[in-house]
Amino acid sequence: KIESLGIGILQRLLDEHLHELCNMSGDESRGENKDKVLSSIERRNRNANVDDFVGLCRASLSFVGTEGATTSRPIGLSLRAFCHTAIYADLIASRRVLPPVSGAQSVDPASPGYTYEGLGEEESLEMVPWRPLLDGLAQWVRSCVTDGAGGVGGLL
Repeated sequence: KIESLGIGILQRLLDEHLHELCNMSGDESRGENKDKVLSSIERRNRNANVDDFVGLCRASLSFVGTEGATTSRPIGLSLRAFCHTAIYADLIASRRVLPPVSGAQSVDPASPGYTYEGLGEEESLEMVPWRPLLDGLAQWVRSCVTDGAGGVGGLL
């Protein structure tokens, strides 16, 4: 019940505050201001917004059952978390969530700006918001967990 309440809180956060999370002008989402020089405050805010977005992604993906988890989660809970993942992917793809302007790193997964190793600077910044989604999906696909009803979760 606590896990259901937790995913419900995340769902409400998405439903009621999505516009605040992705608050940007139409020009920015279409890339029309790509050459615009950002002030230091705008750069800091954009990096902080990406960090908040990545945290939200990780929070949703924490409800996905994987092998090695201490408790078995209902498959319905995992599927609700994957619905959030689809929302997040749509936001990134539609450029409503922009990548950070600096700070990409591939050493510490818990630090801001975590991305894939071996990419160019621009590509590594682009992958910062995508990484938690792709890693979460890959972790779930690799696992073979059972739900409370005895069904196999990772093979859906």
